[in-house]
Amino acid sequence: MLAAALLAMLVTPSAAQSVEDAAPAMPPLPDAPPAPPRLAPAVGSPGTLLLRGDGVTDALDCTGRNVMIEGNGASYTLRGGCRSVTVQGRDNTVEVELEPGGRIAIAGDGDTVRYAPTQPGPPPVISVTGAASRVLARDSGQAR
Repeated sequence: MLAAALLAMLVTPSAAQSVEDAAPAMPPLPDAPPAPPRLAPAVGSPGTLLLRGDGVTDALDCTGRNVMIEGNGASYTLRGGCRSVTVQGRDNTVEVELEPGGRIAIAGDGDTVRYAPTQPGPPPVISVTGAASRVLARDSGQAR
């Protein structure tokens, strides 16, 4: 009879409610801060450093590599002598050390690439499409 009374208490909704009411409330989990919208550099074709992201600021070594930048409002400093730099997007700023005779291509609006050759040699091959984009020789400040 005692066992039946205990079993009845465990099965009834009021007993279940009293157990739930007696349990302490769990504190809410803290919100984790959002991860920054930066992607790590990826390798595209062999020897190509692919940089993607909006609003990224970074400094990287590009010695002997081609660099492809895709994004908007990014700022990169590329050291060591890149073979080529291609910028696709809007309002990017790039400071680059470029191998003699390297290539600079911009396909976007409001992008600026400032370059300095790593050593004397032929000037870079430059291609610019897009409104208000420009390539500047870092030493002279002249737009090309």
